[in-house]
Amino acid sequence: MPEPVPAQWFTSWFTDPAALEQIAAHLRKGMPVQIRNVLRPDLALRVFEELMEVPESQWTMDSGVERGFQFQFHSVDARVRWEQRTSAAPLTAMQALIAMMDSVETKVWISELLGINCLEPAQRAYSWFKPGDFISPHTDELSNQGGTRAMAFALHLTRRWSLKYGGDLYFPRTGERVPPSFNSLTIFPTHNGSLHLVTPVATVRPPTSAERRLALHGWWMTNTAARTGPLQSFPPLPAGLVRQVAVFQGHGGARMPHGDADNVAAFGWERPDAEEGRGDGQQSHEKSRSRYTTNNV
Repeated sequence: MPEPVPAQWFTSWFTDPAALEQIAAHLRKGMPVQIRNVLRPDLALRVFEELMEVPESQWTMDSGVERGFQFQFHSVDARVRWEQRTSAAPLTAMQALIAMMDSVETKVWISELLGINCLEPAQRAYSWFKPGDFISPHTDELSNQGGTRAMAFALHLTRRWSLKYGGDLYFPRTGERVPPSFNSLTIFPTHNGSLHLVTPVATVRPPTSAERRLALHGWWMTNTAARTGPLQSFPPLPAGLVRQVAVFQGHGGARMPHGDADNVAAFGWERPDAEEGRGDGQQSHEKSRSRYTTNNV
């Protein structure tokens, strides 16, 4: 198992200065970015396989009402500090990934992208959204003794997912939705305009036990004093703006133009495998937009 540092886990996009500059420019406007094929494929697959092997009894339901929104999903605690490892108990892929997202190298990288100090301990956990699970609209703004949330992330590890199952990350301000897509990282700054939700996972004709909405989600944190400046408030969106999630193709390096006339600010686009959810959760862009409905259950 490689050490939990970005250079050992991320694909070639991580060392592409032009790509990182474009990603940073988008994030500093307060907008989301999705990076596809973000992890080395072999490591992403190992984490997925370990998640599938976790006994269902170890997934605990998180549900309730906080600050005016409701949520229900299942999570498992895999947090083990890298420095606490022993030769007799090496980190699993799940544990190494969760340690990597909180490594100093990762947090320095996020701090440089966002332009503020994000070196506080990161908050992260693995989640499984079972049928009926959801999160209602919220902004992720929160400050506590651990600091203030600066950047949210969701690293999807979902395979063989269909649009009819729901479970999309949805941004009401722009009408943009991000279906679960294997080995894709969605990141966005948290602020008073970062309203988003997770649509319910279908209960009628739900996904099978082999089709799970799995992800590593969490937040990179800053200290409260540093949480000032342009990320605190955003002007109204320009008239006619439809999409604001920038998509970057991480694996293979080449950025490709996106020809759609819907104002998407894309760094690159990989045409996903077509047809109903048999491309590891990635369907065609046109089909994804036309088939969206809030009635997912």
